[in-house]
Amino acid sequence: MPHSDGRRQTLQKAKELRISFGECRYASMDEFLNANGLTYASYLDIVRSSLRRPTLLFRRNFNELMTNTFDPYIAGEVNSNIDIQFILDEYSCAE
Repeated sequence: MPHSDGRRQTLQKAKELRISFGECRYASMDEFLNANGLTYASYLDIVRSSLRRPTLLFRRNFNELMTNTFDPYIAGEVNSNIDIQFILDEYSCAE
């Protein structure tokens, strides 16, 4: 989202939502949106405004929010738990 976009004024709300995820458990997306007075479109604007670099977001259920991404094939091959991360930026790859 460009810096000049008016929807970018939602960074404080993004911090509040992160705290809300830590303090409360929600059964569904609708319950989360209602509890925080949001529409789905406004929620997406908040997420977009808080991203500072290319990011890949995984679709998850609300009971899986604190679970790392998991690939059973790779876990079986290396015989351990791993945290899969995609590199979308050349600088991050070099770093």
